[in-house]
Amino acid sequence: MTQVIRTLHDSPRLSLKEVAHPEEGRSYIFSHETRYSGTIVAVIPFERYGEGQLRAAVRIETIPCWDSKPVYSALTEGVAHGHTPRQTAVIGLREEAGYTVDEVDFTSLGTIRSSKSSDTTNFLYAVDITGLPRGKASGDGSALSAEGSIEFNSPSFIINVVQCPLAIAGISRLQELL
Repeated sequence: MTQVIRTLHDSPRLSLKEVAHPEEGRSYIFSHETRYSGTIVAVIPFERYGEGQLRAAVRIETIPCWDSKPVYSALTEGVAHGHTPRQTAVIGLREEAGYTVDEVDFTSLGTIRSSKSSDTTNFLYAVDITGLPRGKASGDGSALSAEGSIEFNSPSFIINVVQCPLAIAGISRLQELL
């Protein structure tokens, strides 16, 4: 079976592509994260407290395609050319939450594809930040990033209230490991 992929629209951030199977007369349109070659990292920073309890940080920021008001999401960062997903996790945690840790401090939670309409691979990582000092989050230079913050919540809150599939998958996988 022949598969033909063509770009329908291309921009520095996002492309629309079509994969076609001419012999079968069918095609499928999907999005591609152009600037990061379809590779994103989501970080679940967590801290332990009390008797075996944990809470994890989620980002609160305006994500225009989700809502005009701030919403909860995972801490994310695109994997830039020349960086590994773990290196990107270090950068993302520092930029979005103000914590500085080493690559070895991250626990891989695997990968997911968060939507059938995108070919993006999302690498999920958790990191225990219990007792670590928090610096100023540097952000990625955008106004929306600068206006964002983090908030610690229970796994139950993240699973039942947060609508970001990366945060939900990350905290669910973390709970399975602990």
